[in-house]
Amino acid sequence: MRKTIILFLAVVLSVGAYAADSNVTAGSDSQALTKKELRRTLRGTRWFIESGANAAYNLSLSSKNPYKDTYVGLDMSAAVGMQANNFFFIGVGAGVSRYVHNSASMPLFIDMRINMSNRRVAPVLDIKGGGVVGNINGGYFSAGLGLRIALTKNDAIYIMGDFSAQLENVLAEEDLSNVRFGAKIGYEF
Repeated sequence: MRKTIILFLAVVLSVGAYAADSNVTAGSDSQALTKKELRRTLRGTRWFIESGANAAYNLSLSSKNPYKDTYVGLDMSAAVGMQANNFFFIGVGAGVSRYVHNSASMPLFIDMRINMSNRRVAPVLDIKGGGVVGNINGGYFSAGLGLRIALTKNDAIYIMGDFSAQLENVLAEEDLSNVRFGAKIGYEF
């Protein structure tokens, strides 16, 4: 009797599971995401971490500028914010810029990022603006254009060319204002 009850439960449970599975499969056409829902798969809080190298050119011709030539630098930055849909992100971030002549600065910025397509490999535009503190105290601007390569549903890597400027406060002892051209690689999650 006990074996009969166990056999009966096994058959009933497997038939119920099969029926539930076939309902999901049969209704999958009605559960497909609409075009509007497909544009919102990245919504929510996003993080961006990036690192790059650049060549910096002194912007100032002032006698207060001790570095009259070009030099190289390294950047690291992170930003966090809200992804409104698959195309538009806005957030805040901070970074560190280090140069070969032992100066360093810390940009604090608002980051706006636009994914120009909803494909796995898509062009991306990144614009940052804010201030900078450290050896340079003043304004900061950065614009980058590159490619975003999706790894999973929510993770991606990106590579981009970058133009940025750090503008020294006019009252500073030394004028270290510079424009930089470089390349960045980053990870978003």
